[in-house]
Amino acid sequence: LLAATALTACDRTPTKGNGSATVPTIAKSERVPQEVGGIEGATPMEQRVAVVGLLNKRNGQARDTLLGKILRVDVNAGTPYAIPSTNPFADGTLGQAPVWAMGVRNPGFSFDTRTGSMWIIDPSQGSDEEVDWIPNPAPPLPNLGWRAFDGTKPYTPQPLAGTVITPVTSYGTAFGCNPVGGAVYRGKTIRKLRSNYVFGDSCSGRIWSILRKDAKLVDTGLRVPKLAAIGQDPAGELWLISQKGQLSTITP
Repeated sequence: LLAATALTACDRTPTKGNGSATVPTIAKSERVPQEVGGIEGATPMEQRVAVVGLLNKRNGQARDTLLGKILRVDVNAGTPYAIPSTNPFADGTLGQAPVWAMGVRNPGFSFDTRTGSMWIIDPSQGSDEEVDWIPNPAPPLPNLGWRAFDGTKPYTPQPLAGTVITPVTSYGTAFGCNPVGGAVYRGKTIRKLRSNYVFGDSCSGRIWSILRKDAKLVDTGLRVPKLAAIGQDPAGELWLISQKGQLSTITP
């Protein structure tokens, strides 16, 4: 069995993640019909490149908007940034130049610090919360399917451009209602979690693990009420954070 060991204030030691970058305003002129947000990170293989996910409930398949996409820009070149030449629409003629992947609704993601592959959680419009995986190197224009699909279920049928990425797994409302992205465990403390992607759900507080090769969703038995985030320190260990600010680490 695993345990989530809470830390007291004096135990809390600042940790550093696997890379970050300051991303300039990219979508300032976009009109946002519903909610919009995002998450940023730096790829472990390309520290100069920042990747940002912009959520939107309608525009996942529209090439003329940045919303509902995962963007990739070089924040250390250009003014205020440069477009990597390997972006699918780098010249801007067939789509928005910053777009790297499309078809997301409200993405949260992290990179495997060892392989550079990308794990993504994408909350459902209905009742099929999904977990996706994009290998490194990535296929041309990864398309995660929203809004043609909601998780594994058809939603608004329409043609899908690029390389269609099907969910590694998904789960329904019996297990939760809002997935919280985590990371691939690369620590040494929990042997059975090694190489597993660990993530959770803020509604149920459940913490799961999954291996890409067998796609079997495993309930770790851990529960963090009102889970807010899962972080990773330089040693590859994982930290669980609640919406109340409680910080816990996973122990045997």
